[in-house]
Amino acid sequence: MSKFTAVEMAFASEKCHLGISEVHGFLSGILSAGAQMDGIQLAKAFEHHFDIELSSKMDEVVIQLSFQTGLELDDPELGFSLLLPEESTGVGTRSQALYKWCQGFLSGFGVSGRYLESELSEEVREVLTDLAKISALDAEVPDDDENEGDLLEIVEYVRMSAVMIYLESTRKSVH
Repeated sequence: MSKFTAVEMAFASEKCHLGISEVHGFLSGILSAGAQMDGIQLAKAFEHHFDIELSSKMDEVVIQLSFQTGLELDDPELGFSLLLPEESTGVGTRSQALYKWCQGFLSGFGVSGRYLESELSEEVREVLTDLAKISALDAEVPDDDENEGDLLEIVEYVRMSAVMIYLESTRKSVH
């Protein structure tokens, strides 16, 4: 079972119908901003952003997902991956999930409250602008080989962008 499916099932078992990709993007954004939140602060930010109240089981799922995401972002082997539907899912569905992931990332980065735009490097500002453009897309994407290749390239760009932002933010928070 894929990680996406496992998290989706955990959410569904608690009747929590949030988009898994947006949730992962949100947590990735908070972590990539270098925010230092304990489990309670993270749960409060999550509840506020998604306008829900987490059960104790969902609280554990969110904290565990955040912990795993942090480990992946910090992986020297660049093992971080976006939590998107499996490749067997149509390109259109995965594209929509990518748009939602980017929306979640930007929200999480923003909710951290760590940076004013003037404090960000030009490279990070450019990447955040790119993520905003991707998050604003809402086009139906036909399932074909060309779109599959394009989606894979964009996913890789977004993945490496999140890692780059994380690495830059954590370097700043150490100094």
